Amino acid sequence: MNDVEISIILPVFNGADILRQSLEKLRVWISARTYSVELIVVNDCSSDSSLEILEQFRDKLDYYKIISLPQNRGKGFAVRAGMKSAKGACVVFTDTDLSYGAEIFDEMYKFMKANQKISLLYGSRAHPQSQGYSGYTKTRRLSSLLFSNLVRFAVLPDVKDTQCGVKMFRKNFSELASEKLTVDRFAFDIELFVIARAHGLTYQDFPVALKHREETSVRLIRDAIAMFKDIFRIKINARLGRYK
Repeated sequence: MNDVEISIILPVFNGADILRQSLEKLRVWISARTYSVELIVVNDCSSDSSLEILEQFRDKLDYYKIISLPQNRGKGFAVRAGMKSAKGACVVFTDTDLSYGAEIFDEMYKFMKANQKISLLYGSRAHPQSQGYSGYTKTRRLSSLLFSNLVRFAVLPDVKDTQCGVKMFRKNFSELASEKLTVDRFAFDIELFVIARAHGLTYQDFPVALKHREETSVRLIRDAIAMFKDIFRIKINARLGRYK
């Protein structure tokens, strides 16, 4: 497994309606690569047929790992579990529905190889070359922009979009982040940037284009309240130096 160049982490929670299609797209994309790619799917205690679908792909990929969590812990915890298991020189995570496609992994990987100083490369819907909001309703887009502005004001003034669902980082940062992350649910993305900044590491935005959009597990009002609490906790942790 030392020759794996990219580890893809796919967190899954009750994604049976889209999972088979996404896994098949990943299988086709991985099989066409000239380098080795590892796929790590973290089943966050799904109650639907997600695990059964995951098992059906065991013999279709060379480097394929299923991690099943005994209880639902959230996207952040699931990604962290995948990071701890990843063997690739670069590690990337994305959403179950492959909202930004699989081709973007290749593009991000080439960018990382050409820019060795970057530890965290993040998809940004706010990038001038992006088409990342095309599948959103007006309400969804407004809430996303309001949240982004709050994050910039409270924690990360230099990051316009922390919540885009595709991020790639080098293995050394993956190992560091997996030890320092504390948020189990959606605001864990914000912590990634705070950890990188605490260690003087470089992060860079990357353009994205929305390929597909299904209903997600994000519940706007309920999850927004939880994320506001997490932002406050992250800010306190940063002031206390807990990410260093």
